[in-house]
Amino acid sequence: MHFWLDKIGRSSAIYAFRILSSDQTIVYAEGRRVSVNIDPETLTSAPISAETRKAAMALLGPQAEA
Repeated sequence: MHFWLDKIGRSSAIYAFRILSSDQTIVYAEGRRVSVNIDPETLTSAPISAETRKAAMALLGPQAEA
């Protein structure tokens, strides 16, 4: 499985994935998902913390936007 971040914004991140055969010649599935950081008290979007953003930087793909 390949997993990477396409974009990380103020309160959300878009990540992508690709599931391949063991020899990497067949793509079984691929997709993109959006994750939004939610404040548990207000249930509205909240900024992604600097600590989380720093940890996520290792997952940014080559075409990613930070």
